[in-house]
Amino acid sequence: MPRGNKQKLLYIAKLFFERSDEANGLTIEDIIAYLEEQGIGAERKSLYDDIAELNSFGIKIKKKKENRECYYYLTERYFEPAEVKLLVDSIQSSKFISESQSRKLIQKLQMFVGACERKKLSRQVYVQDRVKTMNESVYKSVDAIHAAISDGVQVSFLYLQWNDKKELVPRRDGKIYTVSPWALTCDEQNYYLIAYDSEHGEIRHYRVDKMKNVRITDKKREGKEIYRENNVADYVKGTFGMMGGRDSAVQVRIPAEKVGIFLDRFGKEVRIFKSGNGVCEISFHVRLSPHFFGWMAGLGSDVVITGPKEALAGAKKFARDLANNYR
Repeated sequence: MPRGNKQKLLYIAKLFFERSDEANGLTIEDIIAYLEEQGIGAERKSLYDDIAELNSFGIKIKKKKENRECYYYLTERYFEPAEVKLLVDSIQSSKFISESQSRKLIQKLQMFVGACERKKLSRQVYVQDRVKTMNESVYKSVDAIHAAISDGVQVSFLYLQWNDKKELVPRRDGKIYTVSPWALTCDEQNYYLIAYDSEHGEIRHYRVDKMKNVRITDKKREGKEIYRENNVADYVKGTFGMMGGRDSAVQVRIPAEKVGIFLDRFGKEVRIFKSGNGVCEISFHVRLSPHFFGWMAGLGSDVVITGPKEALAGAKKFARDLANNYR
């Protein structure tokens, strides 16, 4: 049964969003043919009025002439092509989004660019050959966490870890974790929940893709004052690989040309003191962990921790344990 004019404008708008851009204009004949495919009849004169109506509504359509033919195309979109490509790159590089979810999201994003840009984007769109989560319930977990943060209540969940059989199994013999959620953050392409753990009286973090059966509880959220004292951005910068450890103000002696490495990692809060002869003394806050000491060792022998004592002791122990493993 032919559709009436009630859907005509909707289909015309859909056509312009999906198939037009400056390099791919539509003729009136193209529009008539498309509407006929949808079971809608249209006359040329009525289409001029329809295009004017769409323009007055805010869907900007422009006309151009080429070889005596008039073409119409959409001039404004919700996202610029560069913005869509940026979002696609972010999805591809995110470990916490599974491969199948990545493909679905990318396909949806392609609808926000014109026909010409979509062809270019489709040649670039692929889910990179990287380790991605196999947890398809991440979306539901994130949604539950956001709801709990908004409502000011705690969440409970099973926290998983890999065993030697390549299986994700619950930690702590399946004991349920119950924490007060305060924020979600991304580090090294993984998604983390920042929460207050009342059992240990401190702020902790949990990888969202390793959280199973996330449930919203009716318990009031705790740890407000402690969360306020912990700047999330500083917490993430100073926590290597999101590994725990004691926070410390570390002093390091480095060649001046390596200052940028530390500014990139810790930001402009790094304190820099020139010592002369192309050497700098720097200071920054970090959580002392084997991951941090391994990162420092990878920067070369001319990068030396000079204080405090606990950082020196930790670095020496890391080097000693590493050497013993290769005897």
